Amino acid sequence: MNLIFDFDGTICDSFEITLKITNEYLTRLGKKLIDAKKFREEGIEEVLKDYKLNKLQILIYIFKGRRELSKYISKLMTFDNLPVVLRKLSKKNTLGIVSSNSKKNIEQFLKLNNIDDIFKFIVSSPTIFEKSKKIKKAMIKYKFERNETIYIGDEIRDIQAAKNLNIASVAVTWGFADEKLLKAHQPDFLIRSPIELLKRIK
Repeated sequence: MNLIFDFDGTICDSFEITLKITNEYLTRLGKKLIDAKKFREEGIEEVLKDYKLNKLQILIYIFKGRRELSKYISKLMTFDNLPVVLRKLSKKNTLGIVSSNSKKNIEQFLKLNNIDDIFKFIVSSPTIFEKSKKIKKAMIKYKFERNETIYIGDEIRDIQAAKNLNIASVAVTWGFADEKLLKAHQPDFLIRSPIELLKRIK
């Protein structure tokens, strides 16, 4: 199988830092802070709608967010048992990453956590939306068939991207989005621990 992963919230435990960076940006815009509960229960798409950020503000948020996150890369960790699971999966499957984080941040994180040798590719998107375009580009480049490809992520947009491409979706509950929110968008599989991911892929 071809397993394409999201990065933040799926491989990298970056929720608290992302929330901090988001609130610092909202403060500069003179907007109210967002709490973790709202962020998890509504998802980034609804949050941006609620705060009425325009396209330019969203682009600046992504650019500055990546730059700020780079300062914390050395302190960020993977989720419990995930490196072991990823390494096992890589023995019989092709693994890749498609993320809105920067390729530089992802590569540095993977190297620091000793898992930089198990991913065939890393694709970075300049926007937090339209992820399906980047996934499709990777699938074409590496000749992945739809029925042999799974996208694994932790947010609504990850589920939607997989649906747009008619590939299987796995939603993980240890990331940014609340489990109830993920369920409402009907992923093909919903898993609660990395070990369960290993069982599902088998």
